Amino acid sequence: MEKIYSSYAQVLTEVDEILSHVEPELLEKVPSNLLEQIHTKKDLNYEFTYDREKSLINQDVFDETKHLVSAIYLNYMCSEENKKELFSIVLENDKKYEEDLRKRYSADNIFSKKDDSSKEVKEEVVVEETQETSLEVKKESFIKKLINKIISFFK
Repeated sequence: MEKIYSSYAQVLTEVDEILSHVEPELLEKVPSNLLEQIHTKKDLNYEFTYDREKSLINQDVFDETKHLVSAIYLNYMCSEENKKELFSIVLENDKKYEEDLRKRYSADNIFSKKDDSSKEVKEEVVVEETQETSLEVKKESFIKKLINKIISFFK
């Protein structure tokens, strides 16, 4: 279940709680002023408890929390080898996405179907919606891969 974003301070509360479960060696790599900002600007009235039995993906946290934790991991905690691996995954997904767009919107495909029957138009719309859905799944799978990779370092 996705939570609806309500305030940045609540996101910082969740991030602060998650980072409190990170190994000290990894946490030392994060600039102290960033950690201090997260700690001082969090919402003290918002309560969040990180469940160590669940991965970050399965936690009931804001999407922004996942993004911020991922960014902190990528920028400060991740080794150069892991960064290269993650960036190669991003580039691969971008190439797949661009190729799909080229196929969908190429001049040959756009002008090849001149039949005006409504049945074919409806079928085309269904195919486009299906393709859009599959693109979203690819994007989510990358984010899930990234978050799972990050979570593996927190355990």
